[in-house]
Amino acid sequence: MTEDFYVQVRYPGGRRWVAVAVSEDRRLAASLAAAAYQNLADERGRTPTGVRILRARELEIDGGPDAVAKDARDIADAATGS
Repeated sequence: MTEDFYVQVRYPGGRRWVAVAVSEDRRLAASLAAAAYQNLADERGRTPTGVRILRARELEIDGGPDAVAKDARDIADAATGS
């Protein structure tokens, strides 16, 4: 059984972490996290002030039982530009 690694960023003044990517491979997740931290600007053009990588079970501990589904929505929104 594999476990997914979720990449989250936080923007200046942000109140919550926003998921931007997910990977089954921790090294790939780390690479995606580095790229997001350096290049993923928000709608105001600001780059993240923080980045983290969490396993699905860590997400649930941190954000409750719906945290994985919320992160999936964040990732889908990022992919579609919503």
